[in-house]
Amino acid sequence: MTDYQKILMLSRSGMGTNPIARALGYKWETVERTLSKCEEIWGSIHEVPEDLSNEELGKVLNRPNRQPEAGYMPLDCEALYKRVKAGTKKNDLWIEYTQEAVQSGLKPYKITRFNEILYAYTQKNDLTSRLRKDPGIEGQVDWVGDTGMIIDRVSGEVFPVYIFVMALPYSGYFYCEGFTDMKMNSWLTGHIHAFEFFSGVPYVLVPDNCKTAVIRPASNDEDPIINTQYAALAAHYRTVINPARVRRPKDKASVERHVQIVEDKLLVSMSALDFYSLEEFNRMLHKKLERVLNSSLARRDGSRLSIFTADEKHKLLPLPQNKFETFEEKEAVVARDYHVQYDSAFYSVPAKYIKDKVRVRATASTVTIYTSKGTEIARHNRADHKWQRVTNSEHIPENYSDYSGYTREGFVGQASRYGEKSIEWVTTVLDSFPFEVQGYRTVATALSYARNSIPEAVERTCDELLKSGITSSKGFKIFLHRYSEIEASQLVQQTDVNDLFCSHEEVIY
Repeated sequence: MTDYQKILMLSRSGMGTNPIARALGYKWETVERTLSKCEEIWGSIHEVPEDLSNEELGKVLNRPNRQPEAGYMPLDCEALYKRVKAGTKKNDLWIEYTQEAVQSGLKPYKITRFNEILYAYTQKNDLTSRLRKDPGIEGQVDWVGDTGMIIDRVSGEVFPVYIFVMALPYSGYFYCEGFTDMKMNSWLTGHIHAFEFFSGVPYVLVPDNCKTAVIRPASNDEDPIINTQYAALAAHYRTVINPARVRRPKDKASVERHVQIVEDKLLVSMSALDFYSLEEFNRMLHKKLERVLNSSLARRDGSRLSIFTADEKHKLLPLPQNKFETFEEKEAVVARDYHVQYDSAFYSVPAKYIKDKVRVRATASTVTIYTSKGTEIARHNRADHKWQRVTNSEHIPENYSDYSGYTREGFVGQASRYGEKSIEWVTTVLDSFPFEVQGYRTVATALSYARNSIPEAVERTCDELLKSGITSSKGFKIFLHRYSEIEASQLVQQTDVNDLFCSHEEVIY
């Protein structure tokens, strides 16, 4: 369904019909019809009620209406495009068109519709047009093909440095930064630092179809699927992601040129230098970047920096008050102790989600857990040490067995097969946590190790663990392995080899 709310949001922010259509991947007619309908019904796009859902807006906007009024003078797009390419300003072309329409007794299109029709022509014929270079609208993003190098001082090993680039097509102003990999965290960090460098955010981001940006590229009948973390960054900075079309380098021609600049003017001159840290590499990279941005351009008056400062900087979206926190995600299954494991720690969820698949999203400070459908069910501060149990008391039911099937009596019953020390150790583990259920995972794991072991070894293990104050399943496993070997060797020594064979009377033939 058309996202009418996003069309209105971008239009209210000052974006024109063409940039909105490019950003959202719609035809210009869809955007124009939406905005015109809103003005016709409410008088202005700013008067559209904010409490209407997207579905409700769609019902109002798609009600049957009268046919559009005929009598407009058509455009000779081919001739107009040639004149635009030759340098004629669009406003001058529109004035000529308006005068011709009046002389012909026809109605002229408004300037916005004039530009839309001309832009649609360039898109349909895959032409490069100056109509695309709107200040502050696009930020094109890519990785540089060539790499830099840093050297490990101790081993002398050489590691590659991958260069992230974001370019603004209108001014040619751009940002670049080196990373040790091209993974998601580096991709997002590059965007964050670029926005801070620009002191603003482009309305539209145009990345390549790399895995950190796009899970599935657009096809003839389906929109692209944007990576979840990348989409979250775009939502935080109120920008829109419009991936370049597959095998359409013109969609991000600006960043391709700036990638070449980085390779030819920055990396080549840095290749003769040795760098021993990423920080050192980036300091030099940014010094050379500053020189390029301040250099006078051959075909335009001023430098990239002066054009950006005068014409583009103030048209970018403002930075949000809070900086975006990068995050990691993984799937997990809720265990019978009502916790999920993430990064060597455990986090509780409501008991009713036991055995369900969930998605864990972790930032540097928080861990949030969602159902498979995206509903948040738990949020915790991130653990500050390994194997910590982070538990919300509201997640713990009064009767554990109603949900998990585990009980203290059940664990004690299993431990009684081995002896009193085993019972004592199991009880000690369960009592060592603020919530008994937090010890279920440790006890269940330890008893699974004990299941196929020599009972005497299990008992000796628990005795030793009690003396040492060790309550971890890993400690149990290590001691059990040691005492299993001892018990096994003693068993062999106590066994008479002759007992292993059957004795028979000698048979004389």
